[in-house]
Amino acid sequence: MFSTGPTPDQVKEPEQQLTFKEKAKNMWKNYGRLAIVTYIGVYGSTLGMMYFALDNGVFNAATFGFDHAAAIAKFCDIVETMTGTTTLPAYIKEHPSVGTFAVGWFLTKFTEPLRLATTIVIVPPIARYWNKLTATKAAEAVVAAEKEAAEKIHKDQK
Repeated sequence: MFSTGPTPDQVKEPEQQLTFKEKAKNMWKNYGRLAIVTYIGVYGSTLGMMYFALDNGVFNAATFGFDHAAAIAKFCDIVETMTGTTTLPAYIKEHPSVGTFAVGWFLTKFTEPLRLATTIVIVPPIARYWNKLTATKAAEAVVAAEKEAAEKIHKDQK
């Protein structure tokens, strides 16, 4: 009679644990462009940080057991083998910052699971904030339109 538990209509079915892949698919389906833009932002930030860290000596190829020049040469060999062209590898060898960027891009590829997990975690709060922001702006627009209409009616009555 004085139960503090939920009533039978409030009891929910236990939710299935979704796999990481299912969570990612649900995110793309539920949040669409926002999820894509957020993922691109996370990717760009990661790539930029990798390049910055490599270029400024925060860490380098030696940190991962590679010689920097050897890592760039190996990358150039891979590009040459896969594309069959020698112009891009020659350009990379001539311009070391391009080689550093290429190594940063290569290292960024290893962060894919972490980047996707980060996106899955941060998109819902961003969506809530965005919805609150746009709802506030919409409400302000309605109030302004109502005020303008009231002023117009008041002018017409004079």
